[in-house]
Amino acid sequence: MPLLNAVVYTLLVLAILVMCFPIAWMLSISFRPNVEVMKIPPDWLPQVFTLLYLWEKAADVMPWIDLNRASAMLGSGTNGGAPLTNTDWAHIASAYGLWVALPIVLGTWMLLRREVK
Repeated sequence: MPLLNAVVYTLLVLAILVMCFPIAWMLSISFRPNVEVMKIPPDWLPQVFTLLYLWEKAADVMPWIDLNRASAMLGSGTNGGAPLTNTDWAHIASAYGLWVALPIVLGTWMLLRREVK
């Protein structure tokens, strides 16, 4: 019986390692520049460990979630002197949806689900 338990636990640990490998690999890739990501054969650990790469990727996402930038575009009615484009309106809608509409909807839902005492 103890041998069977040891075999079962060994197989479970191996299964956990196999299932956690993609997550560990994804985290390892997130700290690498594109040159290192596409390298063949791949390195298991990043040779250049940098958080600046993540900051560059975050700069692409910021117009979609930054409420201040969206409000500035909406307040001026222009984007640097040009009229607002469809992408600008999508930036405004996503920022206001994330920071205004979503909390209102979730707060209302939680309030309505609350038991009256």
